[in-house]
Formats: sequence, structure tokens, C-alpha cells
Amino acid sequence: MKYFSRLDSIFLRISENQIVKVVRQGLLYNMPLIMIGSFMLVLLNLPIVQFSDALTGLFGENWRELCLLIHKGTYRIMSVTTLLSISYALAKDIDKDRGNRQNLIIPCITALSCYIIFAPGLDIILPERQAGPTGIFRAIVIGLIACYLFFFFSSHLPHRKTAYFYDADAILHSSISSIFPAIMTIGCFALVRVLYNYFNGSAAVLGFGNNLLRTLFQGGQSLWVVILYCLLSHIMWFFGIHGTNVLENVSQNLFASASEVNISAVAAGLMPTEIFTKQFLDVFVFLGGAGCTLGLLIALILAGRVSKASGIAKISVLPAIFNINEILVYGLPVIFNPYYLIPFLLSPVVLTVSSYIAFASGLVPLTIADVTWTTPIFISGYTSTGSVAGIILQAVNLLLSVCMYFPFVRLYEKQVARNNARIFEALIRDYTAATLENLPMMLERRDEHGVVARALATEIRATLAGAEKDVGLSIAFQPKNFSDGTVFGAEALLRWHHPKYGEIPPCVTLGIAEEAGLTVALGAWVLKMSFAQLKQWHDEGILIKLSINLSPLQLKYDLALADQVAHLISETGLPPQYIELELTEHAALDQGVATRSCMEKINGLGVNISIDDFGMGSSSLLYLRDFYANIVKLDISLVQTLETSEYSRQIVRTTMDLCDQLGVELVAEGVESEAQLAMLRDIGCQRFQGWYFSKALTPELFGAYIQSHGIASSPPEIQ
Repeated sequence: MKYFSRLDSIFLRISENQIVKVVRQGLLYNMPLIMIGSFMLVLLNLPIVQFSDALTGLFGENWRELCLLIHKGTYRIMSVTTLLSISYALAKDIDKDRGNRQNLIIPCITALSCYIIFAPGLDIILPERQAGPTGIFRAIVIGLIACYLFFFFSSHLPHRKTAYFYDADAILHSSISSIFPAIMTIGCFALVRVLYNYFNGSAAVLGFGNNLLRTLFQGGQSLWVVILYCLLSHIMWFFGIHGTNVLENVSQNLFASASEVNISAVAAGLMPTEIFTKQFLDVFVFLGGAGCTLGLLIALILAGRVSKASGIAKISVLPAIFNINEILVYGLPVIFNPYYLIPFLLSPVVLTVSSYIAFASGLVPLTIADVTWTTPIFISGYTSTGSVAGIILQAVNLLLSVCMYFPFVRLYEKQVARNNARIFEALIRDYTAATLENLPMMLERRDEHGVVARALATEIRATLAGAEKDVGLSIAFQPKNFSDGTVFGAEALLRWHHPKYGEIPPCVTLGIAEEAGLTVALGAWVLKMSFAQLKQWHDEGILIKLSINLSPLQLKYDLALADQVAHLISETGLPPQYIELELTEHAALDQGVATRSCMEKINGLGVNISIDDFGMGSSSLLYLRDFYANIVKLDISLVQTLETSEYSRQIVRTTMDLCDQLGVELVAEGVESEAQLAMLRDIGCQRFQGWYFSKALTPELFGAYIQSHGIASSPPEIQ
């Protein structure tokens, strides 16, 4: 455990690095095109002749042309789209710290210009190797450097007078102000390219690479050479370099030629002799593609509960079966993800060793047939060896790779959970500090906070629509007590115990509902659930009052509110005097015609109207006069400062006297201590609510609370 904790700490620091974050963000932006291109690869390379013939019979030969065109517009320009997406991610991150002043399109197209400069030759059109997956590493490097240079020059160029045109277009202004940083950035890349060409950099790099590879692999075939090949190619893969293509000559010399030796030997009636063939790697080591990502896919499905990785894994199943793993490598993404570095490098090495032992010991026959690289697992194992033992070896290797990936997937899930918790805490802070007139507008944000807020809004909407998915929305009930502890009523309180985030504060629930336009629907749901619970209690002989909170927006915009209350009274048969609709002082601030008409209708039904937070607003007395309130609840701040403030005590006494004179019932809310209860009782208050008596309870616990404390002997007054 200590080992994994240290690894987690190291991985977390690396993953928080700006370059690592923006590369991963950029690849995620690119994921839709990667997914589309990968599925086209599956269709074009599916090793099932009957399927291809069926498509040809349905659509003619043109179906291949259609797939090729889609493949051309997605997979084959992967490096270009990656360049733009990573440039955008980095530009957004840098510009956020500078106050969001830059038009983000300009750094992106500047980076594209720099990328074209480094394309071979003077042709404008990029060759396929530069535009497709092979050029991704170059795209990442150039995109990062170009953006950093652009913003460096934007910040550090000598101060110059900026022309401001009061009637100018904002885009025109940002374009003009970006001319100098863009030309300086492009000029730097052009200068480096000229020097690169002058010193014949391509030949030098190619020569150095070839010499290095000859030195590393001059020993010919051996277990250590194959392990070195796997490590080197996967290190390159992890950083976005197409390791298979870079080491293609090595693969041809060492492995493809060995495959030909075995196939020729079998054709001549001889026994195969070579262990390390191309099929050895493709069929038994690279399960699902580079990094043995079929094992990662299964581990993600088994352990990926917190992040969205399990969903991506399920989407990747079909391509991965045919060894197409771009969705996982570039879309999850695996590359530049420190949490997957160790298993991504280690899995091919372990599977190489296990496969070597199986072949060298004679447990599995040597490979004797060429197998198409898209042939699914188990089919390829049997075809390449002509033996069931090949299938068993693949199964064992797959299990090994799953076991190696699994703990790291769990580690990554913990990191995602921590990050989600931080995002959710920030969401709570924003909504807690917000007011009804100044909501944080989370649903409009395009960052992680907006994603979480929109997910929560979707879950609220699903609950209100009657979807079967249980997201944890419920109603809790806080008892209202006389001083002797007996219960005379309860307040219905909206609660959300989320399966992922735990208890969500009501301010967050209500804020998101308000942003999503769900306030009226949510209020109607609360009314329906509360009436149903009160009906059940009355049927059980628990005759208490129930207060239900109304939102200001519900009052203002729900034209059918009074009719809904009347319908629920008729439907449940509840006496209206047992029902209390509770408003805050802020809720009653809107004294428009619609609000007043709604309140008059509700009052005419015989339903009690309560004013919450009474005594600290500027319009408390007007509420009693204009909104027919017959119950008031003392503001919590008054109750909580009784012991320290004479002013609070005097306000409570005055309010108590006023309520006595007007025949209005007063409830002291927020009672938390014996001392507060004693002072309120001395002033003359008889009705209380607060944690001193009980927190909000589930219906089941509320029933048990009634059993232990009893119901007040006198029934509620008929209003």
C-alpha cells in the first residue's frame, strides 16, 4: 500500500503539470474524430469475408469508398486535428491566467502555420505520414511550443500604442493586436526550419536513428532483444510517437523474416524453428494493440466506476476485438497519462516472457501461419499455431495484462474521485455564496464545473419526469415540538443523497434547478411527495401539521400552483388546516398581481401560510398584512444570538407580543441548546423547531420519533 501511495503522489504531481494536462485535454477534444476513424478502420479491415460481401450486396462497392472518405477526413488528419485541439487547450489555459483577453482561434491557426512550415518539402499539402497518426508527436511538440511562443511575444514585445476604435469589431481588434506575436512565432519556426535544412537535419536525424537502432538490435533475435524492442516502441507510443512505424525496419528484419522462415519450413514439410516471429508479437503480446490494451479495456470495465473511462471502454470493445486501439490510446487517452505508464510498458514485457516460456517449453506449437492483424483474439491464437494451446496462451496472457492494469486503474479512479470532490466543493462554494438574483450560471460553463452541474440537472430532470433511475432525491421531515418534546407538526425539506457525491446541499439543488428551468416542476414534485406522506401519516393516526416550502419563482411563474394545491387536497382528502405553505421574506418580495392572486386563492382554500425568517427583513409587517400569513417563524439569527444580544431578545419579545395581539402562531426555528429553549420559553414562546429536538428525518425515522415523543394532545386550531 505504501508503494502505491508513493506512486499516487508522484503520478498526481505529474498529471497536474500544465503540459501533461493540456495534451490530455487536447486529445480528449479530438476523441470524436478518433472514434469515427477507428470504426471506419474496423469496417475496412474486418477479417470476415461474409460481412464484407453482405455490405457489398446491400450497398454495392461504393460502401468502401464512403468508409475511405470518412477515414480520410478523420483518422488520416489526426495529427492536424490534434495540433489544433492541443493548441486550443494550452491557449485557453494560458489566457485564463491573463484575464481571458485573447481570441483563442489566433494562437491555434498560428500553430497550424508553424506545423506546415515543418512539413517536408515546399508543398502546401501535408503528406499522409505528417497528417495522420504518425505525425502526432510532432503535432504535440509544435502545438505546445508555438502557443508558448505566441503568448510570450504577446506579453513581452516592447510596449506600443494600441489603436482603439469605439466602433470597431472585437474580432478585428484582436486580430490586429495579434499580428506581431503571430509573425514573431511563425518567423522563429521558419528560421529554425531554414537552419535545419541548411545543416541537412533530416539526414543527420535519420542517420543517427539508424545507427542507434543497428547498435541496439545488432545481436539478432533473443529474448532480451525482443524485450528491448517492446520497451522502446512503447516508450515512443506513450509520448505520442508511432513506435511501430519508427521501428518498422527492425520489425521486418527480426520478426517478419522469421515468420517467413516458419511458413516456408511448414510448406516444405519441415518443423518450424523460429520463436520470435511477427505473429508472436501481434497475436500473443500486443493483445488489442500496442500496450496490450485489451487488458486495459477489461480492467476499465471492471474497475472504472468513478470516471467516464468505463463508458469509453465499452465503446472501444468492438475496435479492440480487432486490435484497433486508437480510442483507448489517443481518446481515453493512455498517452501522457502517468497512471498508466507502468502497466503500458510492463504488460508487453511480461507477455513476451510468458509467451517465450510457453513456446520454448513446447507447451504451445510455434507459429506457422500468417494472420491478418485485425483477426480477433482466440481466433488468431488458433490460426497462427494450429492448436488450441494458442487460444489457452492468449487467455493466460490476457488475464496477466488485466491483473497488471487493474491496480493502476483503481489508482487512477481514486485520483479522478479526488478531482471530482474538488470540483463539487467548488460548486457548493459558488452556490452557497450566490443569491437568487445572482446565480453562478454553472450550466453555461464549458469546464469541469459545468459538466458536473449539467449532469446533476439531467438527473433532477429524470427524477421529475418519473424515470426509473434513482438519483437520491427525497423529502426529509424535521419535527416541530412543544417545550415538553411532544410533536405538533413537521417541515418538509428537500434532500438529495447522491450516489456519487453524497449529501448535496439544498442551495446547490435549488440553484441548479433554477438555472435549468426546473424550479416549478421541482416544487410541484415536492408538493406531491409531501401531501402523499402526510396522507399516509393521517391514515396511521398521526395527526400533525406539515409545512411545505414554496420557492419565490414557484409563486411568480407557476400559474397553476393554487389549482395544484386544491387538487392535492381533494385527491388526498386531507383537511386543509393541517397543511402549511411556507415562504421566506425574500419569497414575498414580489408583490405583483399574479403573486397576490395566487396567495389569495391558497388562503381561500383554508391552507395555513407561514412566513420564514421573520423579523430581520424590511417588509415583515407587510407580509402579515398583505399575504394573510397566520404563522411566522423567527429568523434563525435571532434565536442563535439570544444569549449574547439584548437587541435580539427585545426583538423576539416584541414579535411575540405582536403575534399574540394578531392571533398569529409563532415558531422559534433553529433552537440548538437548552439555554436557547429556556430563554424562549421565558419570553412566552411555545413552539420550537431545531437540532435541539431533532434533525430532519426520513419518513421511517420520523414515525419512530413520534412513537418515542408523542403527539401534542391538543389538535391544531381550525384557521
